[in-house]
Amino acid sequence: MLNPQADREFLEKRINLVRNVILACFLIFFSGFWYLQIIRGPYYEELARENILRDYPLPAPRGLILDRKNQILAENRLSHNLFLTPGASRNLRNTLTFLGNVLGLTAEEIVKQLQKEGSVHSLRPVLIYQDMNLSQLAYISARKIEYPELEIHHEQQRSYKYGFLFSHVLGYVGEISEEQEKQNQFPGAVRRDIVGHTGIERYYNPYLMGQAGFERKIVDTYGAELKEFSELQDDKQPVPGKVLKLGLDYEMQKAAAEAFAASEQSGSFVAIDIKTGEVLTMFSKPFYDPNDFVPKIAAAKWRELISDPQHPLQNRVIQNKFSPGSTFKIVMALAALQEKKITHSTTFHCHGSQYIYNRTFRCWKSGGHGAVDLNKAIAQSCDVYFYNVGLRMDIDLIALYAKRLGLGSSVSIDLPNEASGLVPSREWKRRVAKDKWYPGETISVAIGQGPLLVTALQLARLMAEVSRDGYRIQPHLINSVLDLDGKVLETPQYRQEQVQGIDPGNYEIVKNALWTVVNGWGTGGKARIEGYDVCGKTGTVQVVGYDRGSDLAKKQKEKFGDHAWFIGFAPLSDPQVAIAVFVEHGGHGSDAAAPIAKKVLETYFTERNIPPVSPVKVKKPVPASTAQITENSPVANPEEGQ
Repeated sequence: MLNPQADREFLEKRINLVRNVILACFLIFFSGFWYLQIIRGPYYEELARENILRDYPLPAPRGLILDRKNQILAENRLSHNLFLTPGASRNLRNTLTFLGNVLGLTAEEIVKQLQKEGSVHSLRPVLIYQDMNLSQLAYISARKIEYPELEIHHEQQRSYKYGFLFSHVLGYVGEISEEQEKQNQFPGAVRRDIVGHTGIERYYNPYLMGQAGFERKIVDTYGAELKEFSELQDDKQPVPGKVLKLGLDYEMQKAAAEAFAASEQSGSFVAIDIKTGEVLTMFSKPFYDPNDFVPKIAAAKWRELISDPQHPLQNRVIQNKFSPGSTFKIVMALAALQEKKITHSTTFHCHGSQYIYNRTFRCWKSGGHGAVDLNKAIAQSCDVYFYNVGLRMDIDLIALYAKRLGLGSSVSIDLPNEASGLVPSREWKRRVAKDKWYPGETISVAIGQGPLLVTALQLARLMAEVSRDGYRIQPHLINSVLDLDGKVLETPQYRQEQVQGIDPGNYEIVKNALWTVVNGWGTGGKARIEGYDVCGKTGTVQVVGYDRGSDLAKKQKEKFGDHAWFIGFAPLSDPQVAIAVFVEHGGHGSDAAAPIAKKVLETYFTERNIPPVSPVKVKKPVPASTAQITENSPVANPEEGQ
């Protein structure tokens, strides 16, 4: 018997079931569509873009670096760089074999480079080789149709015109390291960006680096460029870095290198314009060629540089610290005059040595200098005279004046990694050696020995200050920042100040003595230039003591020979330039350092067409009689000695 009601209910259940199935399918379809379009849409859009777009980075050319006469010191040259898009390769194994044969690399080395920059399936171009030679360039270009995944880009690489000559000042460049990128040492720089690692390149990297761009190409599924769509490409041109003009003088730098070339010894030379503070010369030996770092330094060459016991990567002008030797007598003289411990006529008798604190302190002249006043003491660098000055001075008082005159702290020049030096004091020895200061140590410091360390740059600035009666300038390398058309964008301003606490008359006494060092009867005669009134001070720094030093120095000069200093300024009447020369294990400052100073100063005056002038009349003091000799300071209790 038919039941219409039951049939109707059964039919409705069937209809509802079908409706629910259809609705569920629709919801599933809609959800999937929503997920693919909304949630994963950007991802698939990027994949689609990568299938047709290739972005090739265009590094920004680094800014030029010029000397004071617009001579180019650092520029850029063309480099042929090879990119590979591995995901677009039809047969990556064949491509790697081909590249290995042309570039002299193994497949493993190329894969390692691909993995470093992305992956072996990347659809973005990866730089795999820089600076191809013309043979490699021609061979790969000829096979471009066969290997469309390869792209050659002509980019600019750093080039240093004079190689080693300015290596320590300019520094070198290289790709930013992973660690530098993580630490954000170069804000805005990313992988593959070229940044400065040392020198001017590092300190002024934000000015020199510029802004990178990119070249965008539309390609087919095989990576071949579709030139018919070139109007759709959206390139971004790189912005070159700024041009830096330095105060450096090429001719003076060259003269310094030539002067050092005559010697096998290491050393440094620095010259400062006394009026402006611009560094005219900064030369360090041994040196290196910054071009070796472009595009990337060979592992063997890097090992050679960092294992060299002479440390050629160090800028000896600002990073090497040595005792100042007799050049420190300038500080002692100014301090003792200001504190009225001596006058210009205070006289001591030099017999060649003096017995102090149960110890014999020798003068460099074994026969002695006889009766010595301040002028003669500085001119002939008499140690005994300054031993007696040291007896009258407290170490903390010496430290006060040394620091007042700029020693013991960095000059804050516009270069990275400048050393600060060291001026000892009682507090310093308590803190470092956990011991008290002994009076005998002051005697060594009085002639620039002992735990007293300076840089060549500090001593050059000291001479600039003395020449201008304590007016301090800020040594610096940068003169101005320019655009590519030579328009001045920025002229940095530098600190200038008067050193407080030293009377101008005391500077005058010391300057006259420094004139005598070179032009009279002093130790610096080999720096004399007729008509230019060079003033200066020689210094000889013992590496080993007097007792053993002579024999050891003769046998192993390169290890035990004395270090040589000459610091100075010129001319006396109108100071223009201050210098410091240091020759490691060079012997006496009068023989090793003074001739170098003369050669570079001659170049300075010749280049600027500065005519000679009549020499300053500085009278030779009358030798002191026995009655004029000041009694030596009383010797302290021997129990307090060393």
